[in-house]
Amino acid sequence: MPPQHSTRLVRLPSKNPNTIRKYRLALGLTQRELAAMLGIHANTLSEWERGLTCPAAEPLLRLAKVLSTLAENLYPQFYFRHGAKEQLTAAVV
Repeated sequence: MPPQHSTRLVRLPSKNPNTIRKYRLALGLTQRELAAMLGIHANTLSEWERGLTCPAAEPLLRLAKVLSTLAENLYPQFYFRHGAKEQLTAAVV
């Protein structure tokens, strides 16, 4: 009989790859520190970094502001319409 493995041990592919971790580490922040700055749970931030979930618009803008970048730099695979992109970048400033 072949060995059985827990499905929790299998590494799932990222649904939405992002660069949150890269920006966080560049600032020398831990997940807990960044999560506290954003007012969210560290597990939520972990899910965002692993691409399992995506932040809504408002938390995404706060995240981009804390990381000193633009929202579209965190999720470059998402295409923003011209007007929406201007609104997102303007809201971050």
